[in-house]
Amino acid sequence: MNLNNLEDVIAASTTTSDHGKLATALRAFMKRDVAESILASTLPDDVDPFTVLNPNENTLGYLYVL
Repeated sequence: MNLNNLEDVIAASTTTSDHGKLATALRAFMKRDVAESILASTLPDDVDPFTVLNPNENTLGYLYVL
């Protein structure tokens, strides 16, 4: 799983059922120098990622964006 931007993080968080694989991909993403600024941004059309992620269903992705 290759995460390059916030859209990739949100898509992986909402569609992946393998939480171990998602955690590994998110850890690798966070090692990038620009990860924090990417996660602090908004989705296209100024959509807040927290309106897309459900904390009960997408907990891992939600916490990484948070």
